[in-house]
Amino acid sequence: MKSFVCAEPEVRCLVERTNKEEFLILASDGWDKVSNEVVCKIARNCLNGCAAAMFSDSVPGSSATDAAALLAKLAVARGSMDNISVVVVKLRRLKTRAA
Repeated sequence: MKSFVCAEPEVRCLVERTNKEEFLILASDGWDKVSNEVVCKIARNCLNGCAAAMFSDSVPGSSATDAAALLAKLAVARGSMDNISVVVVKLRRLKTRAA
């Protein structure tokens, strides 16, 4: 029995990059359970330190690696059964939460 994979990627192209772009998220599979808006909000909260301040036991820091790990955990927690891949690239320095 063969299985076929058909993917309709969501691609957004920027002609010029400005200082408004905070981060880039590259992800494959497993995102049908999480909206783009939620993914961006979670990544932003992780990168600016809010997630680590609120959930220090499960979010170790505010790096792009931490944001990617948190997003993957979210997709699994929401019931995704796909192979989940996430890469977060920080494009500019975000304002961090004051200690």
